[in-house]
Amino acid sequence: MMVWVGSLIWVTGVVYLLIRSVISYLKVRESLRTAVLVKDHIFETDRIATPFVLGFLKPRIYIPLGLSEPELSYILQHEQTHIRRGDYLIKPFAYLMLIVHWFNPLMWLSYSLMNKDMEMSCDERVIRKMGDRIKGGYSTTLLSLSVGRSQLHSGSPLAFGENHVKARIKNILSYRRPSSWRVAGSLLVIGIVIAGCTANPKPLLVPTQPSTQQIYMGYDLDKMMDNKTLYVGAASKVGGLIGGMPYPEGLEGKGMELQTTAPPYGVTINYIMNQPTDLIEDGALDSDLFARNSILLLSMIDNVDSITYSITDSTGQYNGDTYRFTMTREEADKLLGEDVRKYSEDEASVRQLIDRLSGESPTF
Repeated sequence: MMVWVGSLIWVTGVVYLLIRSVISYLKVRESLRTAVLVKDHIFETDRIATPFVLGFLKPRIYIPLGLSEPELSYILQHEQTHIRRGDYLIKPFAYLMLIVHWFNPLMWLSYSLMNKDMEMSCDERVIRKMGDRIKGGYSTTLLSLSVGRSQLHSGSPLAFGENHVKARIKNILSYRRPSSWRVAGSLLVIGIVIAGCTANPKPLLVPTQPSTQQIYMGYDLDKMMDNKTLYVGAASKVGGLIGGMPYPEGLEGKGMELQTTAPPYGVTINYIMNQPTDLIEDGALDSDLFARNSILLLSMIDNVDSITYSITDSTGQYNGDTYRFTMTREEADKLLGEDVRKYSEDEASVRQLIDRLSGESPTF
């Protein structure tokens, strides 16, 4: 139930963010219907307050009316840098990853910092290309064209003054072209970090402690006691119980099915026979092992009513037939003359039940 509710909440969040981002994108596209081509891939319109890049296959730069010549030169250099670097594809992809992992606060932080780094990197590129003398004018342009995040949602285009304006202006005014030694040192550190993260270190050898696992006649008693359960719907517990029992030779496990919608409640354990086995004699299933395991499961799962084993032949030796063995709680109680659940009270009782079953060899 918890997994189902959690999945429903996650899907709801994904759908909400997707719809919100699509609506935001469509609103931006609608506002650009009257945009006029200036030259190449640059369009001008009076419906926007800040320049931005829009488009996936053929990205375009949209600019508002009334920009001065210096402002226009800064903006075009900035937005063209976005296009050359493929930021118009990277940002939507990153936002899609954010939508999928919306429940993780680190993803929101990472996305915000990615946007900040992306914009600062383009700012620095413009300054390197046009010179330090433009810092004042560039900062003034950025401040005058800055807009709130509410006007362009995070999944929308790359806007010149979309966010982090204060930090970007500080970075612009304090920016100095890095020396070649600093660049080389940074690359060296990055290379060392990457090598360290991709290396596969030799595991530390720790002296192993003697195993305290309680194995009795092929049954893992510790595992069985740990997974004792009141409800057949506890899938992990039921799987743990099955895993603590002797595994039929020549068979490959193919999962289990739990009948929990309405009584009688049941467990079906599926196997595939991949090689000849002595479990089939004269066309019939040798049910001794399955009977013992069924009774033990009936004792360890409080509300289960029947245990079924299904074995499908894939060797061709038995014509692909499926053999089934089922034991009900009524049959198990009748065989032992009492309620089998009393044998799950403690480990000693489980041992006693295994001894009884191994001696009586119950066959139906």
